[in-house]
Amino acid sequence: MKKDKAPKLGRVQLRILQTLWQNPDATAREITDALNESTKKNEQLAHSTVQTLLRQLEAKGVVAHKVEGRVFRFRATLKNAMSRLVRRAICCRAFSILR
Repeated sequence: MKKDKAPKLGRVQLRILQTLWQNPDATAREITDALNESTKKNEQLAHSTVQTLLRQLEAKGVVAHKVEGRVFRFRATLKNAMSRLVRRAICCRAFSILR
């Protein structure tokens, strides 16, 4: 990821980052459970979807993992202060789509 350019993140990817800022070193299962706690039953995310999104976030350089036995623990590499810029970029993109 280039330092001068914010990564393009989707709505759910941003929610995953917010979860990691609140709960560093979380497993994919813990992230899935945290996301689904505040989601309607018919809108809950499958665990495999969260795993795929975590891999995509790793490819973008905003998430990293460490291996503990057979478990991957994820952490955000994008600083929380940067989140305001990312949220602003997502809001601007969403606004331009709605126009």
